[in-house]
Amino acid sequence: MATGVALSISNPLNITYWAALGGTIAAFTSETPSLQDFTIFISGFMLSSVLWRFFAAGMITFTRSNLTPILWRYLHLGCCNGLVLMMMLVLGNVMEIILGHSFS
Repeated sequence: MATGVALSISNPLNITYWAALGGTIAAFTSETPSLQDFTIFISGFMLSSVLWRFFAAGMITFTRSNLTPILWRYLHLGCCNGLVLMMMLVLGNVMEIILGHSFS
């Protein structure tokens, strides 16, 4: 856990991420958000994140215990193909930005 905390604190993208969350709170209110507004929002956000992690871990455990090794391998292959497709889409967008030419 200490390693995870150290990695999280040392990651500069986390500053941007949490600043964006603060901006989200300000965007949803018509006035300057109070400390109570931030506390409620962050508490709800963190609670939903923790609950989602338990739900996802439970679904993975359930799926893995109910699928044969062959089906589990095909599920991994499908996920791999999806990640490769997303990578190609991102690279296409990057190339479009760099070269100013649409590849789609």
